[in-house]
Amino acid sequence: MAKPVKLNLIVDKSCNRVIFAESDEHFVDFLLSFLTLPLGSILRLTKQSMGSMNKLLESAETLDSVCFSTEACRSMLLCPSNSASNLLSSLPIKYDNISNLFRFYYTCSSSSSSCSYSRVSFYANAHCSCGGQMNRKLDFVPANAPSSIAYSGVFCNSAFKFSISDDLHVSQSSVEFSIGQLSKLDIKQRNSLESVSVDVTAENILELLKQLLVSDTPLTDVFLGAHNERDKVLQVIQQPLLAPSASTGKISVKLYLNNDEDTVFIAEALKIAKCFRNNELIGKLLNPKLSPFFKVKNQLIKLEEETQTQSYFTCSFASCQNSSKVGNNPFTCVHYLKDEKDRKQCSRQLNLKDPKCGSNVEHRGGGYMKFSRYMITDNLFIRQPSSFIVITDILREAAGKGIHARNVEIGEQEALALLRASFTSGNVLSDALLGVERGKRRCRSY
Repeated sequence: MAKPVKLNLIVDKSCNRVIFAESDEHFVDFLLSFLTLPLGSILRLTKQSMGSMNKLLESAETLDSVCFSTEACRSMLLCPSNSASNLLSSLPIKYDNISNLFRFYYTCSSSSSSCSYSRVSFYANAHCSCGGQMNRKLDFVPANAPSSIAYSGVFCNSAFKFSISDDLHVSQSSVEFSIGQLSKLDIKQRNSLESVSVDVTAENILELLKQLLVSDTPLTDVFLGAHNERDKVLQVIQQPLLAPSASTGKISVKLYLNNDEDTVFIAEALKIAKCFRNNELIGKLLNPKLSPFFKVKNQLIKLEEETQTQSYFTCSFASCQNSSKVGNNPFTCVHYLKDEKDRKQCSRQLNLKDPKCGSNVEHRGGGYMKFSRYMITDNLFIRQPSSFIVITDILREAAGKGIHARNVEIGEQEALALLRASFTSGNVLSDALLGVERGKRRCRSY
């Protein structure tokens, strides 16, 4: 059983709010793991209504299968894999059950004698190159994890304590942070403060993920039950993560003085500490990449895809129990032999198949949808074209207003505008593609 994750809260009893929290690396690992989650996973986990994103999710659920390049494409959109899933599997509490889905891989349902392509997919219903469906489930056998992982953090070093403000600003614990929070929140009556220790659960983590999207006081909302929900997703404020500093070769010490007597009551030695386990992990948080095969051919927004470097193996003997397993290392099995010392390596290497590609296509980077026409409403609900819908819904809604057509070109800037508007607006196409002109018309109408 995993050791419980402790969180110490400093609470202002007079107004029932969290001033800040202190924890070891495990709770901070949970917070940082949110940065690696695909958008589809966030929508699924929080069930949160965010602008028009839920209409996109509903479209992926309800569109006819003939619209997708393969049926596996629907699964990729509804349950996207996380390129950092191997790291998240080491978290002491599993808050995303989707990781259980990726304990399985899928290979061709045809027998190995009739299919010689040796393909494997993350998702069921991909098309094998032989023309068959990749529906035969293989249990994934992970390589042995380093024993030290149980004693250290996933992203953060275990040697530090961390302080977290109510709006989830994370810092290495220090006198400066504690005094700064009291000053920032204008706390005068120190006797109204108390320390509260809580055991963090998977439910708390999911609630935090939900609240950080709609509130600037998620710790108070989750652990004190004082919800402060907003009608829209909070705007992200972009600011430098690290301030550049020049090395002078001197030691920095910060003194805290008594204002009345001008005497030092505490000093804090300042030393740059490496709170993260390594620079590669920082890159995964600040610049997360798509999982393999999630990039599309006409990618308007510049996104990088994780390079697939792992190899996959299964046993080539159909009667062997290891033929229903897949792993990153070759299997060494015993076939019809009583002496276990007499082993035979019989592994067959498997190559990953892009679930978006058809049976006769081997290249990667295709699209999720088949080439066709689609109708997209202003709130991003996607449907197949239908004259009946045009007459009964669209023309009726526009009755008396008139309709005219306009061609627009969408590049990276327009795609980014669509992405931003989809979080906060119910009129995404209007706001993103006609935003400037709509603003001018409103100004002229006064």
